[in-house]
Amino acid sequence: MRKSTAVIRKSAWLPQGFCHKIVTLGHIVERCLCTPQGDSVSSVLFIIYLEQALKNVRSTLDSPSNTTEAHLPNEIVYADDIDFIGNQPVNVEKIEETLKVHKLKVNVDKTEHTSVRKHSEEWKTSKKVGSLLGSKEDIEHRKHLSNIALNKMEQIWHRADKTKQRTRIKLYKTLVRSVLLYNCGTGALTKTDEEKLDSFHRKQLRRVLGIQYPTTISNKSLYKKC
Repeated sequence: MRKSTAVIRKSAWLPQGFCHKIVTLGHIVERCLCTPQGDSVSSVLFIIYLEQALKNVRSTLDSPSNTTEAHLPNEIVYADDIDFIGNQPVNVEKIEETLKVHKLKVNVDKTEHTSVRKHSEEWKTSKKVGSLLGSKEDIEHRKHLSNIALNKMEQIWHRADKTKQRTRIKLYKTLVRSVLLYNCGTGALTKTDEEKLDSFHRKQLRRVLGIQYPTTISNKSLYKKC
């Protein structure tokens, strides 16, 4: 009895147009309720709704042509970003028509076609979920973006006497390092690439701490300070 009551109360947060069935005391009750966009429940419900739409999309796509392709995932989904995978070009128009039935719209301006080939390097500069597919290309891109974030706070780094060192380090870790290392764990870096990234990171740390030539500091002491 208590469990049924709890379910009914929670169901009052669901969005308008989302009809659901509640089993309480042996009876099935169907309700259509609403919640404001951005509510903690709305994102979960969107994922559920999108998955149902994707089931219909999968039924419209061509069947795998060989055993290798049959073992590949149909798509990769992250929130509302979807990558459809196949050895043959995917019919985007067919996908768009199917999603329209579910009131979902494909952003044509952001739709990209990426071909991953053995002797081609173009795919490495394709961006997926904020990162470039090529590990080295993405690291260079991250360095560039982190330097932009670092330069925006130039006055804070130069006026070290006005801002405590502890505060400057916190600002760097929150607003700059997070940009530099975004999604970094997914890359396949060599030992040399990692050393170059560490060197770049230390260069930024020295700038944050106001350590400039001819003043020097060992890497061990630098990491200890930060």
